[in-house]
Amino acid sequence: MPRELPQDHFCPWREEAEELKAEVSRIGGEVDALKGQLAALQRHVFGRRAEKLPTVAAELRGDADSTAARAEAAKQKRRERASRKAEEAPALEIRHAVPTEERHCPACGGEDMKPLGKGRASVLYEYVPARFEKQVHVQEVLACACGRGVVTAPPPARVVDRGEYGPGFIAHVVTSKCADAMPLHRLAQRVERSGVPMSRSTLTDLFHQVLAVIKERGILVIDAVIAERGNRVIGERRYRVEATQDGPALRSDCGAQSEAGGHR
Repeated sequence: MPRELPQDHFCPWREEAEELKAEVSRIGGEVDALKGQLAALQRHVFGRRAEKLPTVAAELRGDADSTAARAEAAKQKRRERASRKAEEAPALEIRHAVPTEERHCPACGGEDMKPLGKGRASVLYEYVPARFEKQVHVQEVLACACGRGVVTAPPPARVVDRGEYGPGFIAHVVTSKCADAMPLHRLAQRVERSGVPMSRSTLTDLFHQVLAVIKERGILVIDAVIAERGNRVIGERRYRVEATQDGPALRSDCGAQSEAGGHR
């Protein structure tokens, strides 16, 4: 720490020394603040992922939430998740019968055993792996006795004309890519482990084909909005529909533009 200057000491360098002392104090305070922010960032980036870490913004603001409050909030969230899991998870009842060699009384050895109540129930959550299957669709063809008329049953629904992948398979690809952020090469490996040979290029083609179909549907929706009314409110912002050289587009009051194919 710098020494205090005597009050009765006056020289040409005293004023500059006082300014330098104040500057050193200010820089020391900034360094301490930056050290605190660096420690918060290091905890957020390199901390254990098993912990529920606060956001970087909360750390930098010095959020004053107590540990007890955060623990209570986490406990409440776990309760809500457990309640939702019990209500939403599909249930399958599996009956376990007493083995034949054990169907006798352990006290007297008698074999006249009767059911006691509804049984002892316990809950076990299990994962049932999804599977892919090859479906062979055979369309019935009927011919009239007159020999001039033929009727064929309608074909199965397809997302892409003459495509060999069904709507459920394509929906799984899009959901895994967009909702779960899974790279297509990993998804191809997962599909192949399920018994269906698959390449990343095939999944990429399917993904882009679906995007083209969705864009066409989006343009139809925008056209319907134009026909019904010239503007709409999304969230708290008002949008108006304008015709551009690339097709219909939504333009907000602040001037931001969203293409029909990319708007949700």
